[in-house]
Amino acid sequence: MIDNWTPVENTLSANYIQRTFNDFQQWLRTSTPNSQFLYYEGFLAKDCQLASSTELTKFAKSVMKLAEKRVITLVQQKLGSENYKYIAIKL
Repeated sequence: MIDNWTPVENTLSANYIQRTFNDFQQWLRTSTPNSQFLYYEGFLAKDCQLASSTELTKFAKSVMKLAEKRVITLVQQKLGSENYKYIAIKL
């Protein structure tokens, strides 16, 4: 475990997360099947637990709901210890 680890979300403003969500929504409306969208980079589960605001958790849950509805599928690419790219692929 990294003792000095800081959740990425704590360095992001609610406005930044909202812009990312808006970009994600735009991508959903305009993308074609198999298009990819990088929606987060870091350690999403841990960042959501330790986040000072709820914006990141809301965004993560909305992405997961779309995956459950089979609008998108979700994949991860490991970059390093506790560091991943989270990618949505349109179905």
